[in-house]
Amino acid sequence: MPPMLHHNVSAIVGRDEQYCFGPGTDMHMSGFVFGVGDCVVFLLEQWRLDSPRAMGIGLLASAWLGLVYEGLTWARRNKLQTSPWLRQRPWLWTLILTLSYMLQVLLGYLLMLIAMTYQLELLLSAVSGLGLGHAIFNLKAPVGESVEPCCVEPVEPARVQPAEMASVQVAELRRPLLS
Repeated sequence: MPPMLHHNVSAIVGRDEQYCFGPGTDMHMSGFVFGVGDCVVFLLEQWRLDSPRAMGIGLLASAWLGLVYEGLTWARRNKLQTSPWLRQRPWLWTLILTLSYMLQVLLGYLLMLIAMTYQLELLLSAVSGLGLGHAIFNLKAPVGESVEPCCVEPVEPARVQPAEMASVQVAELRRPLLS
């Protein structure tokens, strides 16, 4: 690869002593690894986490992606979908909701690829970012059926009254198990 096209993370942040070994791996095939060993490729071949600083940047980027993912979930649910200004412009409302959904799916797949490196530090960082983002933005939101970042759909809150819920539960108890 020509030098001007190669963007090694260590070249950007400053080269440290030998931190890891090998040309870089994008997935540890023997399961999760913690600590230094093979150099890890972070999403793009040119982004090798081959120094402590590069790994730190990778960890921060992983957490940031999780935080942004949860922030986008909140924005789609609470701002974009309910915006009166956008609702008056159906074509723009459709375009913005579609593009924000596409961005959220992209972020989910990037987080999945980070987890698939099987580098435990990166997985914990991504999950920490998702958890922090959830605590900041979505703690009071209804719980969905899926917890997969790439595939989360918004959930409407239950509209069943407590009295109705009791009659539904009793009816469920009376129903035969095999019908």
